[in-house]
Amino acid sequence: MLIHKIFVSNDEVFSPHGISIRIPKDADIDIRYLLARGRPYEAPEAEMVRKYISIGMSVIELGGCYGIISALIRKQIGPDAQHIIVEADPSLAKVCASNANLENT
Repeated sequence: MLIHKIFVSNDEVFSPHGISIRIPKDADIDIRYLLARGRPYEAPEAEMVRKYISIGMSVIELGGCYGIISALIRKQIGPDAQHIIVEADPSLAKVCASNANLENT
């Protein structure tokens, strides 16, 4: 079963900032390269999330992209807080929502 998922899956799993996210294999190669090498991805943004956002806060996020920072925000604010993400690229919206665990909210 695991072998089947590896060959059939269209996503790769990465763990930036201590969170697990999925990035489509056809995503921007530069982002996938950074994530695969464990290099910082939006490190200043991640630091601001950790420093200024706390559990229960409501957040409006502009530009969710692949949902990497979105997932970190969701982890910080908890499952019951409101988190609205605005993403201009419709092809990224589903990936972003999935990584931020918002697809069912």
